[in-house]
Amino acid sequence: MGVKLYDDAILKKIKKWFPNEQDLKILKPNQSNRLFRLKADENNDKPLTLPCISVSRDPSIGIDIPGRRSLSCDGLKIDASRMATIQLDAIPINITYQIDIYTQKFEEGDDYVRSLLFNIINHPRMKVLIPYNDVQLKHVCYLALEGEVTDNSDIAEKLFDDEFTRWTIRVSVHDAFLFGTPVITNARLIGVELDVRDKQTKEDIITVEYDAETDEEDDE
Repeated sequence: MGVKLYDDAILKKIKKWFPNEQDLKILKPNQSNRLFRLKADENNDKPLTLPCISVSRDPSIGIDIPGRRSLSCDGLKIDASRMATIQLDAIPINITYQIDIYTQKFEEGDDYVRSLLFNIINHPRMKVLIPYNDVQLKHVCYLALEGEVTDNSDIAEKLFDDEFTRWTIRVSVHDAFLFGTPVITNARLIGVELDVRDKQTKEDIITVEYDAETDEEDDE
């Protein structure tokens, strides 16, 4: 279970911030990396329409622990039976995203940037859905602004016809983890007899036997 979970979560969150923007195209990281191809594939060689928000993930992902920790090998127990336990192990990571806002007019781009900044600062909470056994486990993390907002409109690109503006916002994800769900075989007592005796009479009160063949308890 990798960083794709965070890609999906940030895309869903940005879309939620612009529910009524029918013409706004929002590209998640794997689409943003193919922006030139998308221009031809999705528009039959016509220009990709604006406005457009492109989300890209930095290729380097930081790992916050150098070696084995209890979090990475003995995590949260999420399901258990008599025979096995399934646990949620985690490795803390650092993920950084770049959000590029493309618009035809400066004023339009300025409005999108303002809206994004207010939402990131005031509503940083982001839910990541972890698929497990036909259910979705939820993990909460937080977006945080990185440094400054940059107007990159002067960078020459051939993605769009005519003039356009491009604003860039960088955000990091706090409390991000890589998750694993190993199945742990439970230890069992077999071929053991347990006696509970009265202190005064020394007589057996309860005798429990664990059968080595059937692993069932017999009460006498």
